Amino acid sequence: PLRLNAVLTLQFVHISALGVDKQSGSLYSTSKVKGEKKIKEQFPNVAIVRPSLIFGHEDKFFNKYASLATYSFLVPLIGSNTKFQPVYVDDVALAVEKISTEKSLNGIFELGGPEILSFKQMIQKMLNTIRRKRLIINLPLNIAKLLAIFFELSSKLTVGLFPIPFTQDNVTQLTVDNVVSDREKTFKDLGIKPQNIDTIIPMYLYSYRPHGQYNDITQSANKTN
Repeated sequence: PLRLNAVLTLQFVHISALGVDKQSGSLYSTSKVKGEKKIKEQFPNVAIVRPSLIFGHEDKFFNKYASLATYSFLVPLIGSNTKFQPVYVDDVALAVEKISTEKSLNGIFELGGPEILSFKQMIQKMLNTIRRKRLIINLPLNIAKLLAIFFELSSKLTVGLFPIPFTQDNVTQLTVDNVVSDREKTFKDLGIKPQNIDTIIPMYLYSYRPHGQYNDITQSANKTN
């Protein structure tokens, strides 16, 4: 029988979120900070991973807005100038794997992709990928908060039957940039080179193009005719 000569040492890795330490007014961020504090109290050598906006094949960001763009000529945004550093889910998974199997890797790791983009720039990249022209409009914060109050109240009155597109807390979060600082460890400390949006999103957003996976073939045929 095969005998193992070494024992794999795993350490505790806590997944948090980038920028939570800057958003004291957000309930979401406050709960994340409290979670980090409790974890540190129980596990002194814990590794805390704070990724920026995560994207990938089944993400709820690019897929959500690409779906909206297939039937709406308007794409409303809250905090269109807020900056993000979108990171590919496989890169985050690779970082967690490396941290969890190397005992010396602990502390806080802020994980962001190679590009810093505004909310509007990310949506424009998505629209370019799915080959659709749409009008991007920015909802003023005061209007967004009023709408959020209406959505939350409607949901309560209908016992959760009314869907909530966004909450007041979401609006608060979208007022703060979500980018990697220079205070904590990053992908560079792990020897990982993160991939950018332009390389990844065409692989899974093609289905939202006017002719889906046959979009390029259809366009080529139309030009020939």
